[in-house]
Amino acid sequence: MKYVILIISIFFFQCGILFQNTKNFDDKLGFKMIVYYEDREEIYFLPSEVDRMDLNDLFSEFSLRNDPSMRFITTNQSIDIFDIMGTRNNFQKEWVIYLNGKYISGSVLKKGVLVHQNSKLVLRYTKASRMILPKRKSEE
Repeated sequence: MKYVILIISIFFFQCGILFQNTKNFDDKLGFKMIVYYEDREEIYFLPSEVDRMDLNDLFSEFSLRNDPSMRFITTNQSIDIFDIMGTRNNFQKEWVIYLNGKYISGSVLKKGVLVHQNSKLVLRYTKASRMILPKRKSEE
């Protein structure tokens, strides 16, 4: 009976240590980003003492840490995510940004968007919504 009690107490002691060592992003200060790839979902965390940050700066910080590695296309009018961890935009699919459930376009991103630590930042690799121009009458 002594051995059973000893084994059970060791088990509970070990479980307590395991639960203390698990990553809990809610207890730490920083920014969380959820990325939905075609085949998986990953959560990335950037520890920070700063309460709010511009979204462009946040993406740059994630990219500099290579967690995840990101590449952008920048024009005079917009900033778009081109590549995350080797998953690139193409004619069928593209990266889309959502902040607190609202779509963020490349032109809005270029103007600047303020992100708070408790904001919900989601990137999705979804079907491209490119505008297809109608054929000209001469082409018909």
